[in-house]
Formats: sequence, C-alpha cells, structure tokens
Amino acid sequence: MVIMTVNCSNCHQGANCRLPQCSCTSYSSPLPVKDTPQIIFYGFDDALNGQMAQHYRKLFSSDRKNPNDCPISMSLYVQHDYTDYSLVREFYKKGMEIGVHSVTHTNIDTEAKLADEAEHQKSNLAQLGSVPKEEIIGWRSPNLETAGDTQPMTLKKLGYTYDISLTYTVRKRHEKKPWPYTMDYGYPYYCEIPPCPKPTSGQKGFWEVPIIAFLDYKGAYPCAYVDGCSNSPTTEEDAFEFLWENFEDNYETRTPLGFSMHAAWFERPHNLAAMDRFIKEMTKKDDVYIVSVQKMLEWMKHPTKLSELYKLKAWGCKSASIDQQS
Repeated sequence: MVIMTVNCSNCHQGANCRLPQCSCTSYSSPLPVKDTPQIIFYGFDDALNGQMAQHYRKLFSSDRKNPNDCPISMSLYVQHDYTDYSLVREFYKKGMEIGVHSVTHTNIDTEAKLADEAEHQKSNLAQLGSVPKEEIIGWRSPNLETAGDTQPMTLKKLGYTYDISLTYTVRKRHEKKPWPYTMDYGYPYYCEIPPCPKPTSGQKGFWEVPIIAFLDYKGAYPCAYVDGCSNSPTTEEDAFEFLWENFEDNYETRTPLGFSMHAAWFERPHNLAAMDRFIKEMTKKDDVYIVSVQKMLEWMKHPTKLSELYKLKAWGCKSASIDQQS
C-alpha cells in the first residue's frame, strides 16, 4: 500500500496558517508534551434511544469530573430514524455535544444527498430536540462514506465547523498519529474509504478530526471503531487492557484519544464493565480531560498549558440540571 505523506510545503503554521482560524496538519502537540493535557473524546453514532441512554447515564454521570472539577462530556452523532428526541434534550442539558449522523443512515456519497440530510437532521435536532442550531456543528457520515471533494464545502455552507468521518489506520504500537487540523490545504492522507477530499480541495477554517484506528486487544489488527475489531475481547480484563494499551500509546505524545463507536458494544456486560473501570481510572489523573469533540477543538484553536486551563472558557462547567436517571 502506498501511503500519501503530508505536503507540509504548502502549510506553514504562524505564516500562511494562523490559529484560531487555521491549523496545519501535524503529528505532534503545539505545546511541549509536559504542558499538554491528554484529551480523550468519545463520539457515539446512530439513534439515541432508551437502551443506549442507560449506558450513557452510567458512564457519563455528572459526578465524574475532569481535573478542573467540571463534569466529563461526550459527543453524540444522532440519526433521525428511531431516535427519542426527549433523550436528545436530556443529554444536551447535561452538557453533552449533539452532532449529526444523517436522517436515514444510508450511504451519503454525493453533494445533493449530503446537503439534504445534513440540513434536515440539523433542523430535526433543533426543533424536536431543543438544541440551538448554532451549537450543532459536527457531522459524521454513515458507514464513514463521504461525498469526497464536496464534503467540507457543503458542510461549511450549512453551518458545520467540523467533520469526523475520515479514517487513518495505525498498524503498530508507538506509530505517529495525526492531530485534528483545518482543511485550508486539503486532505493530505491516504484515502481509506473512497471517495475522500483531495489534497487540492482546500476549505478555509473547516476542521477535520481524523478517526484514528485502535489496535485490537491482541495488538494484531487495526479497527477504526472500538466495536469493529476483528479480535473482540471476551472478558472484562481483555477489554480493559484493550482500552488501556491504546490510551498508553497516545499518552506518550498526548495525541487526542478518540473513541469512535456504537453503544451496542456495551450490550456485552464485560465491555461495559471495562469501559466503566477505564473512565474511573482516567478521572483519577490530573492531566487527563474527557471532553466533547467541540471542546477538544476549542483547545486546538487556543492551545492552553495544563497549568493555565482555568483560562480556557470553553472548558468551563455547563450546568447539568438533570440528575442521573435509571
């Protein structure tokens, strides 16, 4: 396989690309590792229903706090079909990010399909879920199949500020991983699921959050989704080690660790127990923050030292007025 390398000659951070509007592709933190928080973000796909909500309430209860004493948060990429919009309201009020995952969950591989479904589902979430339209800024393509060159442009026109659909495969431990970046100079990586935007298809100020593959619990095969590994853990200990080893791999460089997944993974009790244990361990660390993708990108726009995170307003506490329900 030929892997396309980043064309760094076009983008020069601080010269023709300046934060917060523009961020070049990079394999390292904009700050020294010792000053960089380890960001963990969760992005769950598909319908939001009662069965899924039980898992989210357990894992992201309001008493689980980041080091700044604000509750941890996640991102939900919600499709229309089979969604209970009262739950959308609940999780938005708890401080979770609500993003879009289409209306029909079919392959959306043309500009026309993307424009239609991205616009209508944003309206559904606003009207039926009471989420302010201006806060619905993230899109994930069903089946991770994109509209190629037209995806960033179309989403930006509809008021989205980021896409989280393009995958990046890691095949061994300690391999360098890309950070989120803006599409000012196009998409420079190998296209895992065609079509992808080309390196020449720039879109100023529009963010791309790569879906970076995990390695399965045996360290043998990559999996873009946590629940999509060929070697699936069969015990709580194996599942926990799977999560922990992927965390440690990112922790060396402080590359943001993204859990792209479906909550159906938690239908196997050992997986739910392992993730519950993992999040508990993460909240004990004074340099780890579990935040939504939206909040993660605010840090990318305004890189802030661990010691000064109290200055980053976007990471402040949002009132969580709804108590955990059973």
